[in-house]
Amino acid sequence: TTLKNAYADIPVTVAGKTGTAQQGANIPPHSVFVSYAPSTEPEISVVAVIANGYSGNYSGLLCRDIYGYYYNGEFREFLNKSNGEVEIP
Repeated sequence: TTLKNAYADIPVTVAGKTGTAQQGANIPPHSVFVSYAPSTEPEISVVAVIANGYSGNYSGLLCRDIYGYYYNGEFREFLNKSNGEVEIP
């Protein structure tokens, strides 16, 4: 899945940059994604780093889930049932 396709159902344009941070020749690179949305008038910024995550696309997919929660309310019912005491608005 490309990140463009993964973000297709987010109702605002997300600006982001993938990257990898190398640590050593025999160690997998770290996955990095830095982003903000909406791209024209930012109100939220999301950054993810996955240690030894190989590709920036993996952290980009993680950030997509956060934007999905923020803008679409995805997983809200699941989180409200899972946390036991705290009601997430």
